[in-house]
Amino acid sequence: MSLVELPNGSKLYVESRGLPTGRAVVFVGGLGADRRPNELESKFRIILYDWAGSGLSPIVNAPPSIESHAKDLALLVEHLNLESPYIVGHSVGSFIGAKYAVGNQKSISKLVLIGSPLSPAPAEVRTAQKQMAAVIKQVQSLEPIVERSVHAVVGPSSTNALALAYARVLLRAQPLEEYAANLEEAAKFEEHIEVEKLEIPVLVINGSRDQMAGDGSALSQAIRGSKREVIADIGHSVPIEAPDAVAKHLLAFL
Repeated sequence: MSLVELPNGSKLYVESRGLPTGRAVVFVGGLGADRRPNELESKFRIILYDWAGSGLSPIVNAPPSIESHAKDLALLVEHLNLESPYIVGHSVGSFIGAKYAVGNQKSISKLVLIGSPLSPAPAEVRTAQKQMAAVIKQVQSLEPIVERSVHAVVGPSSTNALALAYARVLLRAQPLEEYAANLEEAAKFEEHIEVEKLEIPVLVINGSRDQMAGDGSALSQAIRGSKREVIADIGHSVPIEAPDAVAKHLLAFL
């Protein structure tokens, strides 16, 4: 565990787990990263990091953006001397991973996009992100948006008490001002990431009840040769709600 300073000044909190000499799998989390251990650690070197403004990584180069996060990811891969790593992105992290992958296909082996729509995100999602950022800044607290956010990502009809509780913990652990800043930037992101240019193996994983990203069909259809897995009765926070199913699909693909 360490705070890694990149050549552009960004400081990212990074954890390395699993096999020190194994092929690296870089996890690019959403707004609130899941650091629970999983069975991939017995087969790969697992790199977990917080992108700028999430978790334990401060915002050094303001304002943050998908573009700046993707550039940080490229610098991090280079800094850690990772040779042809696998990139696994979830939610906002899937946009970061896809943006990085489109411009660095020769540097990575495979890409996994979890809980991701075809960019940009639906207008109603971006409107909600903008509204939540405004509330956080106005009241200087995450509490007013906790339940709305948790039920949006886990699913309004979810009965998975453990997933709901864990999502609340992850959200409340986020730095307030930085979380609001990243919500604002996510809301502004209207770019189409040119995933149709990807020529590397890609796996798309979505929950069947994902109200934020859909079932991944549009994204998968845009990426020639990609593989798609839909996990039944799961919302947007796929790694939190169905960690075993995600690990199973990752092990089969990587």
